[in-house]
Amino acid sequence: MANQSLAYQSKRSREAYIHDIRPVIQKKQVKEKQQAHWKIAVVIAFFIIGGISLILQNVQITEQSNKNAELKAHYAQLYSSNKKKEIEINQKIDLKTVEELAVASYNMNRARKEQIVYIDVKGQDYGVMAKQIQPDEAPEENFNVLTGLMTYLEE
Repeated sequence: MANQSLAYQSKRSREAYIHDIRPVIQKKQVKEKQQAHWKIAVVIAFFIIGGISLILQNVQITEQSNKNAELKAHYAQLYSSNKKKEIEINQKIDLKTVEELAVASYNMNRARKEQIVYIDVKGQDYGVMAKQIQPDEAPEENFNVLTGLMTYLEE
């Protein structure tokens, strides 16, 4: 009986020990479950934030694409308008208007037949300078191209 009582006592002490540890183990399990829940919540939050950021980026790309399409359409409109105006300007410029402007503003006249000289150039077209004028020898008067041309045509 003594053995039984010792066995009984050791079984009771083991049960008492387990009974004493059980609340600690339960608290630890509850804490581990809470940590697991928090980890899952954090992972889900990251997925949600990632999904929202992808959606926002997609929205921005779509908006930029629409804006780009609008700008391309506006550019095409401006380009066609510019081409039309260029054609209008080219059609408005005629030789008669240019001649009238040259005669009225610059006192120019049409060349007479005796003033026109035709030159047949064979081979390479080049010119030879008869005398080079040094900057210090240049006359102090300002001769412009039209004055030189008028002087040449009057001769």
